[in-house]
Amino acid sequence: MIWLLGFVLLLQAGFHWVLEPFILVSTPLFELKGLAVFVAFLLIWLFSGKSYIKGKS
Repeated sequence: MIWLLGFVLLLQAGFHWVLEPFILVSTPLFELKGLAVFVAFLLIWLFSGKSYIKGKS
């Protein structure tokens, strides 16, 4: 039984070591932390374009 506990702990440590970079990169994506900045840039880009009004050059 103690071997099983040791094996499970070793397996969990191995998966944590392998997957930690992916977890660190994907966490901000899933929490949508950069969404406000993206929306702000999108709105600035949309409103900074040229205005085309008929009859004026």
